[in-house]
Amino acid sequence: MGLLTGGPTFLQPAGGSPPATGYVLDEVSSGHPEVPSVATRLDVFWRPDGTRVYTARQGAEMAQNDVSPAWGIQPGDWTNRVSAGGVTNLRSIWWSPSGNELFACVRVPSNFFRIIVWDQSATPYDLTVLGAATNKLFSPGAAGGPQDHVWSADGLRCWVHYPSNTLPAGTSAVLEYVGTIPFDPVSLGAAFVASFDFFPDAGSNLHTFAFSPDGTKMYGMDGQFLVSWDLSPAFDITGTSNFVTGPTVAAGTLSIPRGIHARPDNTDITIAGDQGSFSMNVAWFREP
Repeated sequence: MGLLTGGPTFLQPAGGSPPATGYVLDEVSSGHPEVPSVATRLDVFWRPDGTRVYTARQGAEMAQNDVSPAWGIQPGDWTNRVSAGGVTNLRSIWWSPSGNELFACVRVPSNFFRIIVWDQSATPYDLTVLGAATNKLFSPGAAGGPQDHVWSADGLRCWVHYPSNTLPAGTSAVLEYVGTIPFDPVSLGAAFVASFDFFPDAGSNLHTFAFSPDGTKMYGMDGQFLVSWDLSPAFDITGTSNFVTGPTVAAGTLSIPRGIHARPDNTDITIAGDQGSFSMNVAWFREP
């Protein structure tokens, strides 16, 4: 079994995690499954069993939708929408594997970001009532803002995608922070311990990233194209190699992809569009 960022530990399917070239665009929703269709959607996170999906909206709103059938993306599959506000400059959300911790990464203009965690042990995987919150402010040392963030399954590592227009211009780095207490952002070191720049491979069009469940691949969306890097050792962003470009999803169907998510129990990957009535659809990439 491998370390998993985003759910319980599962046995990997035979053959391991494929590169982007091993996928096809298998399903696109026939419309926007989340109602109401408001505000730019910046992130999407799935409960590990696929029965609930969470979204982050530009500005301040986190929302959750029940999903039936599990992992469904068609209009009508997402129901019972509830939301929580008050998270200024929200960029990305994340749940711990137990559902006891809910995280948000927010932009603090213009040289900082903040990671917030709510204690959800009283209502796991349910943001209807938010528990007590703690947070920590980080300074990457350059102007910009966070796009996406990911926690390791043991809660001792956190990766933040931080594009910057300074130091140097064109940097679009994923930064790794290490902590001493699981799922406690306060325990994360103030300085990142490793980084990888997406820009030389994917330019400035990458807004979201995810690890495969076994950590041997890192996925992203270079504009409308699914891309991947090999990681060796697993989850080591300093050991990236073999950048490849896979299938595309048409901009007229799903625009400005956000919230890429690697399903924990198989090799499927989901992606969502961020704005507009038709372009906020959701899509699945699957092995043929």
